[in-house]
This record gives sequence, structure tokens and C-alpha cells, in this order.
Amino acid sequence: MQTLGPGIMKGTPNMKTVVYGTVLLLIFVWIQIAAGADIGLGSTRDEVLSALGKPKGVMTIGQREALTYDGGVLEIEQNRVVYIEPQFKEKSLRASNQRKFEADQKAKGLVFYDDRWMKPEEQARLEEKKRKLQEAIQAKQLEKDRADAAKFERLKSATRIHNDEGRELDLNSLIEPGKITLIDFYAEWCGPCKRLAPYLASLVANNDGLVLHKIDIVDWNSPLARQYQINSIPSVRVYDRKGQLVGKPTGDFNKIAEYVSSVF
Repeated sequence: MQTLGPGIMKGTPNMKTVVYGTVLLLIFVWIQIAAGADIGLGSTRDEVLSALGKPKGVMTIGQREALTYDGGVLEIEQNRVVYIEPQFKEKSLRASNQRKFEADQKAKGLVFYDDRWMKPEEQARLEEKKRKLQEAIQAKQLEKDRADAAKFERLKSATRIHNDEGRELDLNSLIEPGKITLIDFYAEWCGPCKRLAPYLASLVANNDGLVLHKIDIVDWNSPLARQYQINSIPSVRVYDRKGQLVGKPTGDFNKIAEYVSSVF
């Protein structure tokens, strides 16, 4: 052999070449091991299916076919594996262990319910408990819906709207014997009147035996406003069950409620 230098002869691979080749071989072996199930780069499609079984999903991307397994994705091109997702072996092992654990639990007669394994009797008790709780919630909601509907009907039947373009009106004709009568003088353009309205509605809806008459004065110069000398609104009047005027609490809802309570 021809000598090229100290310790190096033509036709003999030098140390760097040997080391480089060894490293490449080790990397290839590591990839093969990491792939798991004896599947590695270069494995055929049939070898993949034989070792891993039917994939969970298959997607074709150009010339490549992506197979999805518990461990991740394998890509095959020209019938050979050209890509293996990192940690494929570890993921496959975890999935395999999980399946084995689930099979063991089922073999013990346990069922998976509410994020844990338990005996069927416990599952039945929990389901019954949930069923009763759901029934109680539904019954409570139904009761509330009925109560709300009753309040709405009471409010609708106990409220009278008078919009007679500000013409004069005899309040005595509005008094209903045996009921507490509220007279609310208001106007569509009145902001405080609009703020008071829901409170009056709630008062009537929640108390049977109340009647609310809402009377639109239209403006300050209307015959109705002059008839009852109304110079501020909302202006409320409370009459007892005998039709006697109890008070004129204007727009103070607390005062209105106080007058109503005094004659209820």
C-alpha cells in the first residue's frame, strides 16, 4: 500500500471516517429504536400495518401518506417510512399501558364513570343522585316559572292604562271597592316616571288586592293636569279598600310602599 503520511496508507480508511460512520450508524439505530414496534425509517407500509395494526387515521399529502397511531404520525412515501414523529415509541407505550390498565379494570367488573373507575353499584347510586338533583332543579324552575306567570297575569289584570289626551277624568270612578287603588299620574316624556314604573309594577305583581291606574297627563296645560293641580310628576295617590285617600307620596317609592302597607 502507498504511504500518504505517518500512520496513513492509501486504501485504508482514516480514524475520522470510521468515527463519522459509527456515529451515523448509532443515530440510525437510535431512530429505529425510538420508533418502537420494530418500525423505523425505511420500513415498508406492510411492515407498519403488520406491527401496529390499522391506523386511527389516514391522510394523503401529495406523494406522502400520513398514518396516525397512538404514538403519533408516520409518513410513508413510495411504500417506505420517511418520517416518524418524535417520541413515537414512548407515546405508543403509554397508550398500550393505558389500554392494558383499562382492560384490567374492566376485568375486575369496574366501570369508568364521572372521571374515575368504580363498581356498577356505585355508578347506579351516583346516577340516581344526579337524577333526583336534576328533578329537584327542574321542579324548582317550574315553580318559579309558574310564580312568574301568575305575577304577570296579576299585573296585567290589575293595571289600567288611561291615555285620553289629557281630558278631565273622575278619579272616583276608578276606585274599586275592596281593593287598594294606586293612581299614577305620569307622562310619556317623563324620565322619573319611567324609572318609577317597574317598582310600581313589582308592587302590584307581588301583592294581590292592588289595582294600578296609570293616567297620562300629556302636558302641564292639559285639562287633566289643571283639574288635579298637577305641577310635578310622577304623582301617585293611594286609596284604601274603602276608597278613602290615604296619601299623595309623589314619586317616592318607599313612601308609596309604606302607605300601601299601612292599609293592606
